[in-house]
Amino acid sequence: MRYILSCIRRAVDDFDMIQDGDKVAVGVSGGKDSMVLLKAMHLYRHFSKAKFELHAITIDMGITDDMDTDAVKKLCNEWNIQYHVEKPISIEWYSRNVRKRTLLTVLEDASWCYP
Repeated sequence: MRYILSCIRRAVDDFDMIQDGDKVAVGVSGGKDSMVLLKAMHLYRHFSKAKFELHAITIDMGITDDMDTDAVKKLCNEWNIQYHVEKPISIEWYSRNVRKRTLLTVLEDASWCYP
């Protein structure tokens, strides 16, 4: 964990990433990677020069019926982290919007006209 915290501190300092009053969100699936990042950011708050709010966000795509967010919710309560679970209207809706945003980004980057 020390190594991860030192990497976070170095990145935040080198790139001036977090300022006083910022809201920092961590995408949390409940898996090992996202939970380690959430814990690292929770610990980082204690010695960070900047005072910031930490939020955890889970996007429940509805792909499985057994997605359990209770463990994440419990840790967020213990660590004083605001926790949000978002459910898109449907996987099709989400996919359609991602494709549209991606296409618009490509068009903008290429300086092409679009309606």
